[in-house]
Amino acid sequence: MNISAFSNNRLPATRFHNEPAPPDKGDPDRSVPSDKLDPPVNTDRLVNDFIELVTVPGATRNERKIADKIKAELAEMDLQATEDDAGSKINGNAGNLIVNIPGNVEGAPSLLFAAHMDTVPLAEGVKPVIEDGYIKSDGTTALGGDNRAGVAEILEAIREIKEHGLPHGDLQLLFTVGEEGGLLGARALDPKVLTADYGFAVDVFEANQ
Repeated sequence: MNISAFSNNRLPATRFHNEPAPPDKGDPDRSVPSDKLDPPVNTDRLVNDFIELVTVPGATRNERKIADKIKAELAEMDLQATEDDAGSKINGNAGNLIVNIPGNVEGAPSLLFAAHMDTVPLAEGVKPVIEDGYIKSDGTTALGGDNRAGVAEILEAIREIKEHGLPHGDLQLLFTVGEEGGLLGARALDPKVLTADYGFAVDVFEANQ
């Protein structure tokens, strides 16, 4: 996984919204280099957190440990996740995590950021290495960047918002289970919990990202 693309928020994101879509005007790259942002992205912390997350076991239907890890990181930011009953519905051991963060800007649109927490079984026991600007496995397993990278980016974005008091509307975070088994957690989710105006589903699709 390319560290530069990772820290510059260039992971693929599927956008969706709860109102009619505007005319399609293309999708130009609006990303800004991480060192040019104000405040700049804490790349070292982002990478270190990703490495921590990716080494936690969490294949489809066995996400308990990674769900608890995400809950712990949220608790460090004084945020509490609600866990739904998707685990019991899909014969797994953990449910989807939903977090609601009140906004500090009146009238701003509400945003949802979503990522799945499960990985493929081939990533179990991964030993990440950093080489030539990329985070890789040691070759004995898959990396599991899909989708611990998305989880790490969302968590780091919230850290930056809280640490620097950045303005924002209401935010929702959604970490789903069972994606690698066929969107199992998303299918088991009660859609009524999704109240944001716009949403971004962050995922990793290509090995060089």
